[in-house]
Amino acid sequence: MFSWGQLYLTLNVPAVEPLGEAVSNREMFARLARCMGFDDPLFSTTGEEAIRDVLDWSHPSLAGAVAG
Repeated sequence: MFSWGQLYLTLNVPAVEPLGEAVSNREMFARLARCMGFDDPLFSTTGEEAIRDVLDWSHPSLAGAVAG
């Protein structure tokens, strides 16, 4: 979840399943990027895969965090 300039890592768990054709911001921007012809592999990953790729799970600040 975007931190709005803070140095905190937070987990945003959905309260309800998406209604109708609703999708997450991440999914919406990935679809938009693909429609615009961007083919970066990042746009084909799930949110969980992206998080696993960008975080350094061995860093002391993530001690005790569950990586999967």
